[in-house]
Amino acid sequence: MRDLFGQYGEVEEIKIIYDRETGRSRGFGFVMMENEGHCVTAAEALNGAELGGRNIAVRVAEPRPNAANNDRGRDNEGRQGPKRFALARPRARRARDGE
Repeated sequence: MRDLFGQYGEVEEIKIIYDRETGRSRGFGFVMMENEGHCVTAAEALNGAELGGRNIAVRVAEPRPNAANNDRGRDNEGRQGPKRFALARPRARRARDGE
């Protein structure tokens, strides 16, 4: 994913979300990019792209509000200012006629 998203700008961090009980990937994650414009460009360009043999859905996601931090202008991880993420999630495969 770093190489794929890195084509559109500096990738700061990748977070894959795992199931707490099974330890398996839940099928989605977050890619934090250095620049908001690069994030938007990557999301537009990569939505529907193939990754690991599967098409992915990519959109720009906003951090979830956290009442304890909102009044201080911090995001959920205590950093100053808003952060935007490109969310990459495999698209469900549709059954094709004859398969």
